[in-house]
Amino acid sequence: MARRRSTIELLSLIICILPNARFLVNKNCLVFDFFKNIAYNGIMDKELLQELKKKLEEEKTTLEKDLETFADKDRKVPYDYDTRYPNLDDNTDTAAPDSNAQEINAFDNLLAIEHLLELRLKDVEEALDKIKKNDGSYGKCEVCHNEIEISRLKVNPAAKLCAKCASQQQNPNK
Repeated sequence: MARRRSTIELLSLIICILPNARFLVNKNCLVFDFFKNIAYNGIMDKELLQELKKKLEEEKTTLEKDLETFADKDRKVPYDYDTRYPNLDDNTDTAAPDSNAQEINAFDNLLAIEHLLELRLKDVEEALDKIKKNDGSYGKCEVCHNEIEISRLKVNPAAKLCAKCASQQQNPNK
């Protein structure tokens, strides 16, 4: 008859197999760090989750403030802002052609910046929504459905892909 192993016996067995692994055990999850590639059993530590949520909320606030400096929020479309046209010369009747070209160039640059900030804001909002749902979807890779490395989430709490899938997406030939 097979005997059920205790957590201590399992850890001892894993330590024999993976001597370079480090472990953190709390009442909800077992986390192991093998050469700084961290995985967890699907239940993220509450303290870590709060830390990541705080980072996301701070980034959201910063992104919204940055966008509001040159764009107005579109109330109809989520995560969308409309760039205000820069008016470098208030008197358009006497404005030099160079001034108009500068306004167009500045507006074009602001549109590109707006687009990048909106994409990042959308990613941050989606990560916060996943945390709020509390269904285990936060921290899961959207491609392979494995856990995203905690070290990766600490750097980019809005990450949608694990390091392996992100690398494959950036270099599809490898």
